[in-house]
Amino acid sequence: MRVILDTNVFVSAAIADGTSRRLLNAIPIDSGTEVIVSPALLGELDEVLTRPKFRRWISLDDVRAFIDRIRSEATLLPDPPASEPTTRDPDDDYLVALALHAHADALVSGDLDLTSATDLPIPTLTPADLFARLIATEPSE
Repeated sequence: MRVILDTNVFVSAAIADGTSRRLLNAIPIDSGTEVIVSPALLGELDEVLTRPKFRRWISLDDVRAFIDRIRSEATLLPDPPASEPTTRDPDDDYLVALALHAHADALVSGDLDLTSATDLPIPTLTPADLFARLIATEPSE
């Protein structure tokens, strides 16, 4: 399964011990789930996590290590060409364009604008939805 994780999923994983962090930890390299990122997504993540308000949860050194981990474990694709507006928030359009360009199976987000949209050209899941799918498909020992 190829997925695009919205920046908010990565931010949540970096600063809180919740569903998004459990999701990232549940996607080992050999799990059959491929996380797709692009320079724009990584740039947005860096811009958000280096804001001073996040220092109480994560140090700048840990931000660098977190982004380096994502860069090394995810599949990096070039930014897709600009597309027609597809979301209520124009800042989310690049995620949909990336998902389509990458032939992703789903866009994963905690953004209600995306997860509640019924007219997007790609399925959207919450982090909890994808986590439940991954757990349900784990091989039993």
